[in-house]
Amino acid sequence: SAAGPSIDRAQTLAPKRAEPAIAAARLALALGRTEDVLQYGAKAEALRPDHPAHLWLRGQALYRSYRFAEARPYLERAARLLPQDPNLLALLARVRGLVGEPQAALAAADRLLAIDPESEDAHHQRMLTLRELGRRDESDDAERRYLYFRRPVELDQELRQRFRVLDPGRAQEDALAHTHELRLTTAR
Repeated sequence: SAAGPSIDRAQTLAPKRAEPAIAAARLALALGRTEDVLQYGAKAEALRPDHPAHLWLRGQALYRSYRFAEARPYLERAARLLPQDPNLLALLARVRGLVGEPQAALAAADRLLAIDPESEDAHHQRMLTLRELGRRDESDDAERRYLYFRRPVELDQELRQRFRVLDPGRAQEDALAHTHELRLTTAR
């Protein structure tokens, strides 16, 4: 990646700072390099144990690698540092559910709903967890709420495709990270 040399330089210039190691972990996560994320995260933690980013990045990397039980301790620690972070609580609820801890998953989903009552992720996790616990009426209610707050992904994709057909020159504008080719033009 183009960011690699800059991150390497930052680590050389600031070897006692956690931020360059966190940046390296972030880049490794984007590239799908789980073991590198874990290595850079450990380096960042040694420099700054109280920084939640290295915990979040390692939890994400392990979650994406289907290593849910290994991801959980990082996410638990990060949640203690950032108890109001909705993205963290959503992932924590999901991981707790995936490792067979339905009561803990429900607690994280409920914490998320206290922050964001319209959270699609929280209602979905509540629905799954309440079903697992055999609490059918509550799970049916959670499913209704999930479907109500669910983002209409199918419609969104259909609208994006119509835009791409109508204006192919700007077809990549909906991509989170894309580039534009710059060309020199003559002055008008």
